[in-house]
Amino acid sequence: MKTDIFRKSGAKAIWADNKELPNRYLRFQSEFDAKAGKKVMFYICTDTKYELYINGNLAAFGQYEDFPQKKIYDEVDISEYVKGGKNLVSVLAYSQGEDSMQHMRGLPMIIFAAISDNEPLFVSDENVKCADCNEFISGEFERITSQRSFNFGFNLKNDDGWRENFVSCNWQNAVVCDDSAIEYLPRPIKMLKLLGTKFGKIITQGEFSYGDGDTVAEKMQKADIAYRDKTEIFKITEEKTDVLKDKAYWIIDLGEETAGYITLDVEAQEGAVLDIAIGEHLADMRVRSYIGGRNYAFSCTCREGRQKISFYVKRLAGRYLQIFAHGGIRSVYKLGLREVEYPISFENKFSSSDRLFNKIYSVCLRTLKLCMHEHYEDCPQRELALYGMDSRNQILCGYYAFSETQMPRASLELLAQSQLKSGLLEITAPAKFPFTIPSFSLAWIIALKEYVLFTGDKSFGANMLKTARGVLNYFADNMKDGLVFHSNDSAIWNFYEWTDKMDNEKSDSDSEFDAPINALFALALKEYKQLCEWAQMQEEIKWADEIYNKILYVFHKAFYCQNMQAYRTYIGNAEPHFAQLTQAWALLAGLVPEECKKTVREKLISNDLVEISLSYAAFKYDALMQEPEKYINIVLDDIENQWGYMLCSGATSFWETILGEADFDGAGSLCHGWSAVPVYVFWRYVLGVYPTSSGIIEQVKGIKTSDILKIEAELNTPKGILKVNN
Repeated sequence: MKTDIFRKSGAKAIWADNKELPNRYLRFQSEFDAKAGKKVMFYICTDTKYELYINGNLAAFGQYEDFPQKKIYDEVDISEYVKGGKNLVSVLAYSQGEDSMQHMRGLPMIIFAAISDNEPLFVSDENVKCADCNEFISGEFERITSQRSFNFGFNLKNDDGWRENFVSCNWQNAVVCDDSAIEYLPRPIKMLKLLGTKFGKIITQGEFSYGDGDTVAEKMQKADIAYRDKTEIFKITEEKTDVLKDKAYWIIDLGEETAGYITLDVEAQEGAVLDIAIGEHLADMRVRSYIGGRNYAFSCTCREGRQKISFYVKRLAGRYLQIFAHGGIRSVYKLGLREVEYPISFENKFSSSDRLFNKIYSVCLRTLKLCMHEHYEDCPQRELALYGMDSRNQILCGYYAFSETQMPRASLELLAQSQLKSGLLEITAPAKFPFTIPSFSLAWIIALKEYVLFTGDKSFGANMLKTARGVLNYFADNMKDGLVFHSNDSAIWNFYEWTDKMDNEKSDSDSEFDAPINALFALALKEYKQLCEWAQMQEEIKWADEIYNKILYVFHKAFYCQNMQAYRTYIGNAEPHFAQLTQAWALLAGLVPEECKKTVREKLISNDLVEISLSYAAFKYDALMQEPEKYINIVLDDIENQWGYMLCSGATSFWETILGEADFDGAGSLCHGWSAVPVYVFWRYVLGVYPTSSGIIEQVKGIKTSDILKIEAELNTPKGILKVNN
């Protein structure tokens, strides 16, 4: 094993003790001497999240989402914060201490080292002072959501200024942890970039009273609220907003969906309380702070006087902030979200003569940005999770939007590292969950092939072939009579999409065989063959061909319904069911006989089938565009209708499903990365830009839509800037 920076410098993993307690915040302090003007690099890694302060200045924050045995460290240039002589290092370290859909419980620890001129200035060891950070709620506590783990809350009475001042003389010495099983690796993607703070504007206000509710979020959701004129609640000056009433509430509109970190600057009496909720809409005439056990609100208890805090451990997202002030809040100077983004080095140029398309494109880009941080996320509010299917859409659209290649590679590798003994990948990564979704593992293979196609990185594709073969083996080992059979294993969720009878979420299916999984398996086998051709693995190509041909021989006869002229979703005692997604995957996998292709494609735009969801629209469009001249305007009309509808409904990012906030019993996400599909369609089909071979992206042939629609664009490719128009 190559010596990592920590072992080379003599740094030790440390914690306050050897207890593995959930939801724990610790603070660490140390001092070091430095010469003025010298470059100083700081290396840091912790269990879950950290905030690093040098002489009171925030120098870094975060922690890459990783696996317990393969920890990722950050490399930070802290030179601008270092002065000649003594320097103060203060670190907040957070250990979640339980599994969630973005985190696997690991060793509670932190490790760091400051290096200058290739020599350590200081390192983490038993001489570093530490203490529990009691300004945050620790221990067993409510969850934000089941996917995100613990909620949070502040008690600023316990903030003794430790970030800026040396206060650790009475703290305990750290305890060295046994990290011998951990491999430390450098961060594979860029660190996140903090932008400005969005404060928004107050759009309504009044008085409130609490009634029922077990959590702050539930109390806010159920509170009685009464509108009052702004002058009854506030005295607003350029510098601050004085709060005139006890039990005052107000709602702030940030103007658009925003992802970032809460920032507070308030003046209060000792013990005054602010409850703050964040949400994506005001469908309830308030922020929907509590939804079926989900808690999108937190509480802040203030100390006497003016106080400021920015909290970088838990990232929030939404458009609206709702504040309930319980009395004793004198003035609010600042209250908002400090935006954070993954640094995009290049944003490709796109300009259309159609203003609606321009707006759809720009909102797609914002949706993508809001859903990419430590890795791709399905959504920035509810889950923040890396799924195989969601990320496939995000990666594909990201090639066209940003020519981004680092995050696709890192996210694909994260998912690969989650491979189970069965061969399938975990439902999300990094995560440990009681069940997984087989179709999402197949989507990972499709995304892997597209990565090599767009980037030319054949070596990475070759390195991932073992994982891909493991996924395919799962399906090959679960075949009968030439088809993959429907699994009733409790560890398997036979999910396809969020449409009627395609989610398989709550009912045991009577199906013996499912057409969607067989078609997607066949499509993944085709993509695997291409990966093997690039890697010159002839035996693997032969193996994939044999399995594919078994499905090809049986699929049409097994699933095709002559009366419907379409493929049934399920075989068995299940009710007859026909879905657009099934037809699309069958066409793309090459399973439809030549004489049936046109008819099946026509069914894709009929009202006879269960309509495809936003998340899978790319597959439908790809299948239709096998006859490009016939279907291009139908595809574009569909984009205008669905994405235009979201815009007309006030969307500043695109939704999880077309039902918006009303879906999933009121928990529908209004920002979902998988819905950025129009970016792909505009580039791939209207402009005709796509890879013609691995790493070679060209404009081949755009599809003429009308004499009116004109698009000019520039794409950063592995071979340079490609300027195109239609």
